[in-house]
Amino acid sequence: MFEDCHVINDQENDGDSFQVKMLDGKVRNLRLYFVDAPEIGVTRYRDGNTNVKRLHHQADYCAGFVQWEIVEVGQEGKGWGKDLLSEVKSFTVLYAGGGDLRSWADLCPH
Repeated sequence: MFEDCHVINDQENDGDSFQVKMLDGKVRNLRLYFVDAPEIGVTRYRDGNTNVKRLHHQADYCAGFVQWEIVEVGQEGKGWGKDLLSEVKSFTVLYAGGGDLRSWADLCPH
């Protein structure tokens, strides 16, 4: 358990993952349990691959949306997450596992 955590404003934050500053000063990327927000846009990775196939998969899964619609939903999810977390002054990260923090986390607002 990590108490008194704060969300860091970061362009990589989206509807299901975000940067968090821990009490010890370390910044970590955390993902919410049981949340899979759609992608927020097309991304080209360092190796040249993109997330276009994932966008198509997400669009098909969501009742046949097209790519631009799923990106719009992803952007709405990012806004929802940002709004929700901006209302919380600090929170506790609960995680499954041993002593090392994993990237998957639940949030318990204070």
